[in-house]
Amino acid sequence: MTTLRTGLMDAARRAYLGLTRGTLVSSDEKPKLQELTIRSLWGDKIAGVEHWHRYGLRYCVPEAKGNDKHPDVLVAFLGGNSSHPVAIATADRRYRPNRELKPGEIEYFDDQGQFVRFARDGVEVEAPVGKYVRTKVGNATLKVENGKITATVGNATMTIENGKITGIVAGKGQFVAATEHAAIKIKGRPDLHVTVDDASGNIIAGKEIVTAPDPYPND
Repeated sequence: MTTLRTGLMDAARRAYLGLTRGTLVSSDEKPKLQELTIRSLWGDKIAGVEHWHRYGLRYCVPEAKGNDKHPDVLVAFLGGNSSHPVAIATADRRYRPNRELKPGEIEYFDDQGQFVRFARDGVEVEAPVGKYVRTKVGNATLKVENGKITATVGNATMTIENGKITGIVAGKGQFVAATEHAAIKIKGRPDLHVTVDDASGNIIAGKEIVTAPDPYPND
């Protein structure tokens, strides 16, 4: 009976010590598996704690600065062994958005106000002024900044900024388009231009048909 009681007490102790919470001190991204330094509820600092991430997802929780509240860490001690701690979850109250999510919605966010939300009506991507959103597939890139959109495919680039469209076709010719009567002109070729009246859609200046060398003759 004594042996059974001792075994049960040991199992209960291991279960009690199997999980605890602490606060994040620092993160180390250099190892194959991210490692954290945490401070436990008892005040001791534990370094080299492996942080298990889900497959396909990476993140590095920002450390506390000054009098900021520290991010929380949920730590498991495998087998109740305090010499083998593993971080299984982290949370940060400082930057969690206050907006409510509808059932089924998902949101990724950071400490700078950038977020991606899988909403009921579609996917929303947002970045504050000074940041950008970039999408790339092969040699095609779309970059969105405050008041500016740049699309690039190989050597061809088109930019929309301040109500004007500018671009370089195949790295050789350059075109400039403005919304003032929908004027389109080819830089360096003043003879090639078309101006269309916004209201009527009629051509009011330039040549009605503009032909130029095909920048992609082999396509």
